[in-house]
Amino acid sequence: MHQRAFFWVVMSILALLFTACDPPSHASVEAPERVAPPIKGVSTAIAPGDWPTYLFNTEHSGFDAAETIINATTASRLKQHWMYHANGGISVNRWKPTA
Repeated sequence: MHQRAFFWVVMSILALLFTACDPPSHASVEAPERVAPPIKGVSTAIAPGDWPTYLFNTEHSGFDAAETIINATTASRLKQHWMYHANGGISVNRWKPTA
């Protein structure tokens, strides 16, 4: 008799624990946002003229409407700062990553 009562007490406690720990089926569980830890001495601020990602933005438009550094007056003063000699062809295709 005691074993049967003990069994039902344990089962009741387990049922309560599972019910309390199980999120409702309608609840959405979101993954935590992953943020890289800051690097000492490195600023994450975007300065005027900087492009934070390839082709400027997440749409990869290659256009910065707020650009004021390069204009008709300053374009003639641009200088080549580096060059790379590729052994083959180089392709710049616009692509969007797939999830």
